[in-house]
Amino acid sequence: MTQKVAIVKDYAAKYQSLSADEAQNLIKRWSDTDVAAVQLRMKFIPKFQDALRNKKAARFFQIDRRIGLIADLQLASQIPLVEQ
Repeated sequence: MTQKVAIVKDYAAKYQSLSADEAQNLIKRWSDTDVAAVQLRMKFIPKFQDALRNKKAARFFQIDRRIGLIADLQLASQIPLVEQ
Protein backbone atom coordinates (compact mmCIF):
# COMPACT_ATOMS: atom_id res chain seq x y z
CA MET A 1 0.00 0.00 0.00
CA THR A 2 2.90 2.40 0.62
CA GLN A 3 3.83 2.18 -3.07
CA LYS A 4 0.31 3.21 -4.05
CA VAL A 5 0.42 6.13 -1.62
CA ALA A 6 3.74 7.24 -3.15
CA ILE A 7 2.20 7.05 -6.63
CA VAL A 8 -0.82 9.10 -5.50
CA LYS A 9 1.46 11.73 -3.94
CA ASP A 10 3.48 11.89 -7.15
CA TYR A 11 0.28 12.26 -9.18
CA ALA A 12 -1.01 14.98 -6.85
CA ALA A 13 2.22 16.92 -7.20
CA LYS A 14 2.04 16.77 -10.99
CA TYR A 15 -1.73 16.85 -11.46
CA GLN A 16 -1.93 20.37 -12.92
CA SER A 17 0.84 19.83 -15.45
CA LEU A 18 0.90 16.06 -16.04
CA SER A 19 2.66 15.25 -19.29
CA ALA A 20 1.86 12.27 -21.50
CA ASP A 21 5.10 10.55 -20.43
CA GLU A 22 4.35 11.13 -16.74
CA ALA A 23 0.83 9.72 -17.23
CA GLN A 24 2.30 6.64 -18.91
CA ASN A 25 4.76 6.23 -16.04
CA LEU A 26 1.98 6.47 -13.44
CA ILE A 27 -0.07 3.83 -15.26
CA LYS A 28 2.92 1.47 -15.34
CA ARG A 29 3.79 2.04 -11.70
CA TRP A 30 0.17 1.51 -10.60
CA SER A 31 -0.10 -1.68 -12.67
CA ASP A 32 3.21 -2.93 -11.27
CA THR A 33 1.86 -2.60 -7.72
CA ASP A 34 -1.22 -4.63 -8.71
CA VAL A 35 0.96 -7.36 -10.24
CA ALA A 36 3.20 -7.43 -7.15
CA ALA A 37 0.17 -7.85 -4.88
CA VAL A 38 -1.13 -10.78 -6.94
CA GLN A 39 2.31 -12.40 -6.96
CA LEU A 40 2.53 -12.07 -3.19
CA ARG A 41 -0.89 -13.69 -2.75
CA MET A 42 0.08 -16.52 -5.10
CA LYS A 43 3.25 -17.12 -3.07
CA PHE A 44 1.30 -17.52 0.16
CA ILE A 45 -1.69 -19.54 -1.09
CA PRO A 46 -0.01 -22.96 -0.62
CA LYS A 47 1.17 -22.01 2.87
CA PHE A 48 -2.31 -20.90 3.91
CA GLN A 49 -3.88 -24.01 2.38
CA ASP A 50 -1.52 -26.21 4.40
CA ALA A 51 -2.19 -24.31 7.62
CA LEU A 52 -5.93 -23.67 7.30
CA ARG A 53 -7.19 -26.30 4.86
CA ASN A 54 -8.75 -25.33 1.57
CA LYS A 55 -12.11 -23.83 2.63
CA LYS A 56 -10.69 -21.69 5.42
CA ALA A 57 -7.83 -20.58 3.18
CA ALA A 58 -10.33 -19.66 0.45
CA ARG A 59 -12.35 -17.67 2.96
CA PHE A 60 -9.23 -15.91 4.20
CA PHE A 61 -8.27 -14.87 0.66
CA GLN A 62 -11.83 -13.75 -0.08
CA ILE A 63 -11.78 -11.50 2.98
CA ASP A 64 -8.26 -10.28 2.19
CA ARG A 65 -9.32 -9.40 -1.36
CA ARG A 66 -12.45 -7.58 -0.18
CA ILE A 67 -10.46 -5.51 2.29
CA GLY A 68 -8.02 -4.66 -0.48
CA LEU A 69 -10.83 -3.64 -2.80
CA ILE A 70 -12.37 -1.42 -0.12
CA ALA A 71 -9.00 0.26 0.47
CA ASP A 72 -8.54 0.76 -3.28
CA LEU A 73 -12.04 2.20 -3.59
CA GLN A 74 -11.44 4.66 -0.77
CA LEU A 75 -8.16 5.71 -2.32
CA ALA A 76 -9.63 6.00 -5.83
CA SER A 77 -12.55 8.09 -4.61
CA GLN A 78 -10.08 10.73 -3.40
CA ILE A 79 -8.13 10.94 -6.67
CA PRO A 80 -9.39 13.19 -9.46
CA LEU A 81 -9.34 11.76 -12.98
CA VAL A 82 -6.62 12.91 -15.34
CA GLU A 83 -7.66 15.98 -17.33
CA GLN A 84 -7.50 15.65 -21.10
